Parts: sequence; C-alpha cells; structure tokens
Amino acid sequence: MKIAFLWAGISGYMADNWRALANLPGVSLMICASQQKGRYGFDAESLMRELNWVELPNDIKSIDSANRVREHLVAFEPDIVFCSGWHNRAYRSILSQKFSKFSKVLCLDTPWRGSLKQRLGLAYLKHYSKHFDLALVAGARSSAYAEKLGFPPTKVVSPLYAVQLDKFANIRPENINERSGGFVYVGRYSVEKGLDTLMRAFEIYQKQLGGEWGLSVFGKGDLEEYLFGHEGVQVNGFIQPNDLPELLGEKQCFILPSRYEPWGVVVAEACHAGLPVICSDAVGAADDLVSHGVNGFVFKAGDAVSLADMMSKVSESESLQTMGSEARKKASGHSSVAWAQNIVAITSGAK
Repeated sequence: MKIAFLWAGISGYMADNWRALANLPGVSLMICASQQKGRYGFDAESLMRELNWVELPNDIKSIDSANRVREHLVAFEPDIVFCSGWHNRAYRSILSQKFSKFSKVLCLDTPWRGSLKQRLGLAYLKHYSKHFDLALVAGARSSAYAEKLGFPPTKVVSPLYAVQLDKFANIRPENINERSGGFVYVGRYSVEKGLDTLMRAFEIYQKQLGGEWGLSVFGKGDLEEYLFGHEGVQVNGFIQPNDLPELLGEKQCFILPSRYEPWGVVVAEACHAGLPVICSDAVGAADDLVSHGVNGFVFKAGDAVSLADMMSKVSESESLQTMGSEARKKASGHSSVAWAQNIVAITSGAK
C-alpha cells in the first residue's frame, strides 16, 4: 500500500512514527514537509534519514510548493493521503481537486473551544472538510471539533500522535525518589506556553511553601532572556529529540503550564518516561493522559498559586513511583508501533 503525508514540518516524534510505518511490510511511504529551518532547532536531516522525504521550502504555502507536491503525488500514486490541518494553502488547493482517486484523511489536533472565531469559521471549514473521508484526531477535544466539521463519530479515528517507546525503555521509574533533577519544562520559550505563570509559581513554591526542588527549562524562543535571573531556575537551550529520553529520566516531575496547547506530545513523552505530570487545563492532552491526583495534576491556566500548590504536593509526595507507573499506563496506547499499525488499518479500511 502507498501512503502519503502532507505535513507542516518535521518533528522528532513524527519522524519516529513515520519510520515505524515505513518499516512495516508492504508499506511504501512518502512525506512532504518543510524543514522549518531556524524555527525550532531540529536536526531534520538526521531525523528523516532513509525516509522518502520531499523537502519543501519554509514558504510551504506558495504556488510553486503546490505544484511540486502535486507532481510528486501524481508520480507516487498513493492509496491514501494524510494531511495536517487546513492552514496550508498549497495543500488545500491540491486536496480540494478531484484529480486522483486516493482516499483523504484530515489530521487535526485543534481543540473545539466554541469561540466566536471557530463558530464563524465552521461554514468554510465544513466546505473544505467534505473532501475528506476520515478525520484523524489527537484526542477528545479535537474529536469534538471533527464532529462539528461534519464528521460522524464512525469517521473519527485516533490517535494522531505517538511516541517511540524503545527510547524510554531504559528509564526506571522505581528510582525516581533517588533522583535530584526536580521539575522540568521542555518547549518553546513563548508567551502561549505560560512561562510567566511557571516563574511566578516557582517563586511561590520556593519562598512561601518552602519547596526545595529545582526547576530546569529547555527550549528556544523570544522569552529566553526573561527566564534568566530567577533563583533556582536552570535555563538551557534547545534539546534534540533523541536526547530527550535521557533528560526526562533524570527528572522527577514534568510541567506544561501552557495558555494554549492543542494537544502536547511532550506530555506523552513525559508519561512514557514515568514522570508525574502537572499541566494546565489548556493542554489538550490533559483530557487524555493526565488523571488528576493519580498520575499528575491539572490546574487552571494562568493560576500561579494553584500551580505552586501542586508543585508542593508532588515534591512532598511519597507516591512518586506509583504516579510514574500510572503515567506509563496512561500513555501506553500512544506508541509508534501501535500508531503505524493503526495507519495501515485505516488505509486498508479506506480502500
């Protein structure tokens, strides 16, 4: 079977998923995506090595990009095409046409929030979505959006994202109490990630609640200078995806304080590493991967006092190992191998 992905950009977890898919017998895979040079810091060429990758320019929405992708699709003759969202003009122009008989799957992680913008955009997006046979969604919130777009529940499948479990196999959750890594954040240094909430919460945790754990942050972005100067915070640069499991294996709790986070694959990665997770209620993966009080905690986005309280609960807990084990169980369905097998099943069912 021939499977094509029209994707926005390269990431470590998607490269792992695509590789797991390409390794399955009978699968021929093509990926069209931009390297997005300079935006995130990924070593895309290393991540995509040996994969059939059509590298597109950063200006992936251009007419030239559309023509190039169209030429590759015609030559490849896929049985099915998976397309990331609806924001790419080039992809929209191709998939709105009926120049081929391949099946089409709309991939989305955008959560349904019922905002005025989303409600106003439904008419246009429903018109575009009618060109697709299925919706592949990240979790519960994006499933709700797919149904708003007109996909019946039987045409909505998941998960959109997964993680390569082998990379986390050597991490031992049972030694979490012996670690000294404390809290960790991994992600962009940008406003929507809620880093101001995290910094205020960490100050409350240290100065008012007597917390002793440190905080390490890893990433890249415009707010890097803002992060320096906070007592007890270790500011680091971007970490390559292949180095992430070792890093998480040294820490004791993962925090994602986002003001907006469509899903958050890093939550799944933290769970696979056996870490308790604290995340805001704006994180889509909170619904799917975090059970409050079981494998972590969920706080209201922007509420630094609540976040500080949950940080204190985790650092004083005698159940870190149990929480970490529960986290692994919670994320067990999000593995690259299972994801690849699901893509094959979707393709077989769409023929």
